[in-house]
Amino acid sequence: MISTYRIDQLPKYVWAVDTDDRVYEAKLAQGSATYHGYELGEDEASMRRLVIVEWKARCPTN
Repeated sequence: MISTYRIDQLPKYVWAVDTDDRVYEAKLAQGSATYHGYELGEDEASMRRLVIVEWKARCPTN
């Protein structure tokens, strides 16, 4: 999934969920066209829940 917010036509955020419901976020590096990715931790539980709900709604077989 990608964010609607963009910087130079690139999405600022990209999210993915693996088969164990772990949520990963990649954030566009400032001033660059590269992304830094990481797993969302327990301190971001509300964002993790939001991404999982949306992911399952968009990809019901996953």
